[in-house]
Amino acid sequence: MKTRVIAELKILNTVIGRPVTLVFTRNEEDVMSNPQVPIEQGIEMQVTEGELSGLTNWAIEDLKKKLMPTIAWLHNWKSW
Repeated sequence: MKTRVIAELKILNTVIGRPVTLVFTRNEEDVMSNPQVPIEQGIEMQVTEGELSGLTNWAIEDLKKKLMPTIAWLHNWKSW
């Protein structure tokens, strides 16, 4: 399984007032083996610096839901 970093995003956790670095990775084999797979599938979000403390699980899932399609689309567009 080949995992590839497709984006790194620095945001501000406004709850605690500190920066957070989010890294988005994708399992390329899952996507390449089936062109019918939605481009957001197989993308994982990891916190590599800072923390998402103070945010509810719902808020973190909402953040993922809003960011992942855009990150996937930009990565797909850049790959052409």
